[in-house]
Amino acid sequence: MTKATVIEQLGPESTLGAGALLSGIGGFLDAYTYIGHGMVFANAQSGNVLLAALALANAQWSLAIRHIPPIIALFVGTFFVRAVQLVGPRLKLRAASVCLAVESLVLLINAALPVNMNDYLTTVSISFAAALQWSAFANIEGWTYTSIAVSGNLRQLADALFPLTIGAVPVASTSRRTRAFAAICTGFAVGAVIGALATRSMGNAAALLPAVCLLGMLVTIDVDARFPS
Repeated sequence: MTKATVIEQLGPESTLGAGALLSGIGGFLDAYTYIGHGMVFANAQSGNVLLAALALANAQWSLAIRHIPPIIALFVGTFFVRAVQLVGPRLKLRAASVCLAVESLVLLINAALPVNMNDYLTTVSISFAAALQWSAFANIEGWTYTSIAVSGNLRQLADALFPLTIGAVPVASTSRRTRAFAAICTGFAVGAVIGALATRSMGNAAALLPAVCLLGMLVTIDVDARFPS
C-alpha cells in the first residue's frame, strides 16, 4: 500500500489540519494551567515529574505534592481511552468521538468554574482531558505524533530535515513529512501563545476557546462517519 493510499484512507481526525489543531489545543492547555492555575503543566508530565523531584530535593513537600495529581490523571485518562477502544466496537461507539465529547465537556465545566476554585480541580481534570487527546489521536497522515507535547515532534522534524540537508534523498520524498511536523510544532507554539493571552484576559473562561474547536472537530468526524465520501 502506497503512502498516498494510506492518506486517502485516513479519517478526518488524522489529517494535517486536525493534527495542527490538536497540537494548538495542547499548547493552549499547558499555558492555561501554568499561567492560571499554580504553574502546573496539564500536559507535559515530564515537567511535573521534574518539578516534583526538585521540590522533594529542597524539602518543599507541599509543592512536590501539587505536581502529583496531574500525573495520576494521565493514567486515568489513558485507561479510559483504552477501555473505550476495547468496548466501543461492540457498542457502536467511535473512540475518537467519545474522547472529543468528554474532553470538550471537561473544558466547558472548567470555563464555568469561579476564579476562586481550588487549582487542583482544574489541573487534574485538564490533565485527564489531555490524556484522552494524547491516547486517542496519535497519528497524522500515517506518522506517529504527540498532540500535547512538542519534544517528540521536534525530533520527527529533525529526522525529516536531516536527509534534506545532506542531499541523501530527493526533496519530494521527505517534504510531506517535513511540512507535517513543522505544522504540528508551529501549531503547539501558536496555541501556547493564544492560551497565555486568553488566560490573562479571560481567566477560566478561556477554556471555552479549545472546547469550541474540539466540538467542531467532533461534528466533522461524525459527519464524515455518517456520510463517507
